[in-house]
Amino acid sequence: MKICYNIRMVKKIIYLVVLILLSLCVIEGVRVAIAEAVVYPILYSLAEKQDNFRLYIKCGQIKIMAKKYDEAREDLTYVIENSVTSKDKRNKVLALYYLGNTFYEEEDYDEALTAYAAVLKLDPINKKALKKFSRIKMAMGEYVSLYPYISAYVREKPKDSFGWAERCAVLTRLDKFTAARQCCEKAIELRKSNARAHLDYAILLEKRGFKDLAKREYTEAYAYQKRIKTREELEDMLNI
Repeated sequence: MKICYNIRMVKKIIYLVVLILLSLCVIEGVRVAIAEAVVYPILYSLAEKQDNFRLYIKCGQIKIMAKKYDEAREDLTYVIENSVTSKDKRNKVLALYYLGNTFYEEEDYDEALTAYAAVLKLDPINKKALKKFSRIKMAMGEYVSLYPYISAYVREKPKDSFGWAERCAVLTRLDKFTAARQCCEKAIELRKSNARAHLDYAILLEKRGFKDLAKREYTEAYAYQKRIKTREELEDMLNI
């Protein structure tokens, strides 16, 4: 009986230790510290031994999480500069994307745009890069130079609601209302729950003086972003 009791106690202790470790991992700072102190050295050593580009990228990602952007750029730049074959293309695209993210986090938007543009040149349908690229360009009001990148995405992925919504947003701000309306309607046709498309459609209708129709589209946008309370929060959520 005593042996069984001791076994049960050991199991309880192990269970508690596991719970503590899991709870620590939930804390972002602890998780990042463990990744940088323990995981990074192992991955970097393997990356050097194997000259493995994907592992160098993983190392860069860890440094980005730790906000060590200069160190992240070193790992990512190594991949970019040494990716010379067609087989390396995917790794180069990933490295360029994360390089753009380092500049984005530091609010160096010109450098971020350069990196994202390089991604889109190699991979025009890279949605993550296009989202970041579009977000910066829209904030700067550089709609004309953004438009070709969005059009290239739409040509390659005509059934993706995202591309049509982005095109609608740009055309609305260029006062190309007829074309913008067609794009918004297409985006909503492809995905009714596209809150961004409903919001841009509302902005378009509001500009044209159709307040009742605009109100309907704002209501639709809110319906698909239930946590949002105000229009300002909605626009911030949707990166307008």
